[in-house]
Amino acid sequence: MSANRFDHISKTINDYYDYLIEVIENILKTGQALGDFNPSLDHHTTAIEILAKIEGLIMLSSLYKKMDLLAIKTTLYESLFINLSNQRKVKKRKKKDFNFKPFDLG
Repeated sequence: MSANRFDHISKTINDYYDYLIEVIENILKTGQALGDFNPSLDHHTTAIEILAKIEGLIMLSSLYKKMDLLAIKTTLYESLFINLSNQRKVKKRKKKDFNFKPFDLG
């Protein structure tokens, strides 16, 4: 494991990200159990990929002022769920069918 340049808060940072990865892994496992997500997904790798995308978008939106994360977040969520889906073609969900609020980025 690489050294954290913030050694004085390294445990807190690691615990935070371990928690987020665990939450995402549980969401993936539940989605697979319900048949909504591709059963061949690796929970841990996919959780890290999702977290990296979210963290990257948050950082990019704070540095690149032309990017309006709030305006594109629904499209990003839909794209993510299509990529995780167990179906080749995903029916377009109406906004009221899925509550994106618990996954809010901003």
